Amino acid sequence: MWILAALVVTTYAAKPTTVEEFLAQPVEEHVEGLTGQAFVDYINEHQSFYKVEYSPEAEEFVRSRIMDSKFLVKPKKEEVLTEISGDAPPARLS
Repeated sequence: MWILAALVVTTYAAKPTTVEEFLAQPVEEHVEGLTGQAFVDYINEHQSFYKVEYSPEAEEFVRSRIMDSKFLVKPKKEEVLTEISGDAPPARLS
């Protein structure tokens, strides 16, 4: 009987965290510097909504798909071609 009462009390005491409560928690400063497996371990310890697994192959895939920052700048006016060379299509297309 006492065991059942203890289980009931601990069940009500261990209130699950909602998403809103989780998002309202402040982020610790050292967490922003975590990467790789250390970051995955931190996520798994501090939230219960899903399980995170680290995959170096997936990280490399995502990194290879990120656009290089040199393409973020607007091209200079002189680099943009304003006139089209040739009015007619090439002979092999006509």
